[in-house]
Amino acid sequence: MVLPPGEGPPPPRTQPDADRAWHYEIGPRPRQVSLICVRVDADLRIAGYAPDIAASMALVCAEALNNIVEHALPGRSDGWITLEIDPAPPCRLTFRDNGAPLPDGLLLAGPGPDLSGERRDLAEGGYGWLLIRSFAESVAYTRLEEENVLQVTLRMSG
Repeated sequence: MVLPPGEGPPPPRTQPDADRAWHYEIGPRPRQVSLICVRVDADLRIAGYAPDIAASMALVCAEALNNIVEHALPGRSDGWITLEIDPAPPCRLTFRDNGAPLPDGLLLAGPGPDLSGERRDLAEGGYGWLLIRSFAESVAYTRLEEENVLQVTLRMSG
């Protein structure tokens, strides 16, 4: 199967360097998000992270990247996303993109969607931020000129 340019897996990495930040470039397409999340999980395991911690970090990446693709860069062929991971504990993820800013320039605050009531009546959105916050020590968003910057410092234990 031949994938369109930019849709293939990232280039192979031999051994992630735990002393330097890792950089990933992602196109604003769900397929690229999926491939990068698999790569992040593998790189973290190669670097010595426990499988459950690596999987949690990859899940945070998936939620943040999918939010960027769906909400900041919908339909943008000129969109770009970068992810930098500082693997030294506490692990810090920095997402940058050239998409639309968060509404009012603010992260969604609060406890997340209301989970009371019938399952069929539950809100569809808002769970990603709840999940990200459940794994994060801190979450910060800034808008620098035409660029969104989201930093997530991960909690390294329960």
